[in-house]
Amino acid sequence: MDQTSDSNNRSIFMIDDKIGSGSFGDVYKGVHEGTKEPIAIKKFKVFKNDYGISPEILREIIILRNLDHENIIRY
Repeated sequence: MDQTSDSNNRSIFMIDDKIGSGSFGDVYKGVHEGTKEPIAIKKFKVFKNDYGISPEILREIIILRNLDHENIIRY
């Protein structure tokens, strides 16, 4: 089980088993350390071409960034 930490090196999320994957990354089951609630965490695979990050990945990041729902947390 991996941990994700904030800038003060405090553990925020515990990352457990992979539950899915797609073209741009993998989705893991996890637990929010503060609330102990189950969460899903998407880790992006970074593919760089001669021009930097691919437009497809940037498009997905923009879409996810614009989602607004009580079950979506940002980190």
